[in-house]
Amino acid sequence: MLKINNLFKKIQNTEVIENVSFQLPQKGLVFITGKSGSGKSTLLNLMGALDKPTKGNITVLGRNINEFVSFELDSYRNYFLGFVFQEYNLLDNLTVFENIQMVCELQSKSVDNWGIQQILKQVELDGLETHYPNQLSGGQKQRVSIARALIKNPKMILADEPTGNLDEKTGKKIFECLKQISKDTLVVVVSHNTQSAYKYADRIIEFADGKIAKDLTKKANKTSTDKPQILQNKTYTQEEVFNLLKQKNNVMELDFTPTLANENYNYQHQAMHFPLVQTHLSKQTALLVTRNILKNNKKLAFKIISTSSNGALFLTLSFLMFFNMFLWFCNLGYVTPQSQIKNKTFWWWLLAPLLFHIYFLGISFYQIIIHMRNIITLKNKDIGILKSLGASDQDIRKIFHHLNIKLTIIQFLGIPLFFFIFVLLMVISASLQGTLDSFLTFLPKLCSSLKAIVPLYLFLANIVLFFVLVFAYPFLLNHVSTKNQLKKVLKKNPLTIILSVPKS
Repeated sequence: MLKINNLFKKIQNTEVIENVSFQLPQKGLVFITGKSGSGKSTLLNLMGALDKPTKGNITVLGRNINEFVSFELDSYRNYFLGFVFQEYNLLDNLTVFENIQMVCELQSKSVDNWGIQQILKQVELDGLETHYPNQLSGGQKQRVSIARALIKNPKMILADEPTGNLDEKTGKKIFECLKQISKDTLVVVVSHNTQSAYKYADRIIEFADGKIAKDLTKKANKTSTDKPQILQNKTYTQEEVFNLLKQKNNVMELDFTPTLANENYNYQHQAMHFPLVQTHLSKQTALLVTRNILKNNKKLAFKIISTSSNGALFLTLSFLMFFNMFLWFCNLGYVTPQSQIKNKTFWWWLLAPLLFHIYFLGISFYQIIIHMRNIITLKNKDIGILKSLGASDQDIRKIFHHLNIKLTIIQFLGIPLFFFIFVLLMVISASLQGTLDSFLTFLPKLCSSLKAIVPLYLFLANIVLFFVLVFAYPFLLNHVSTKNQLKKVLKKNPLTIILSVPKS
């Protein structure tokens, strides 16, 4: 089903994978073992299309995945693969049930609540559906990751150190679970645990320095050899314990035989079986992914709201003030002859405040770009996880589109507060200067003058325009800045996005 031919991967001028070739069957449990840094996890990432090789081919059902376009990569990760990450990679804002439900949505399938319950029961997580990842133990998170992979009904499951951070008892349960799955599905496990490999694997591929050092396949009939005896009343030295373990592994290795280079796994060069269907993330899930982002980052939330609110307020006030005040001055005779309108002083008086407001809006625009960049950076891991699960670029944009609407509504509601503070400061200032009475009597006169000059429909139209601009400006600001930042992020492969370090 899967064939790797002359694969190379160079990272920072170091060959992590060097001239690796092998092929895998349609089902069975394959262990990729080796010391830390031997290249086994890198190989798994390449097989999962989370990273790209420097050279070589990875062929699945007759097609080279390195030649896939973005849409085909999404479908490959979505329908063909189930990935179990070493670091779990669950979405923190979603519950156990929602993390698994999201995968069904990405496959454009109706959510099968009963099916999800059965999967959770299979991995012994029933009763924890409403728990969030931070409420689970390491073993429980890993089993959620396995359940998320199983619900996809994939052709191949890739598991990177699935028991690396777990106790022996929990690790045994996970390996038994993967062994059961491998009866109908190809399961590839990266692990440094050689004892578990010899116990559960149908095939073991051992890596050393980026190359295959050993490739073994389990014999159809086990070799009957006595295991080394351990005496209960004897105290063993560290060297003796090491030798006993080595003898045990050697005995277990007798159950395996070198894999034949020309062994036929019914590898067929045919079109891929997984459907190329557009993914679909629901509006509800898109909102849930970012539901606590402002709550958990109050300082950043205040900066976004204040900068965009101020910008929107000054934009609308500038537009309405210059439009209406110009009419008002003209009609009341403050600007009389047409010759005075042509005076440069008049135009400087009109344009200077406008230029100031444009400058102010430019500053707020720059600030909001910085803040939105920080938000996207904070969500980099979630973006990478979603991409590795098969989410399309459109799904990612949908998430941030709904976040923009949410931010805009908050900013829109915040503007009256800033306006009230502005008027309050004017009243206090007038009171301190002893001109409060003049200021208070000026407002009714201004209103009566405007009422006499400006028709009611025009006044109401300006009020509507005010609120439209107040809402539209922050939304446009958020949309433009988010679009530019996402464009840069989505050009990267999922692994690079996940490993991006958030900025404070």
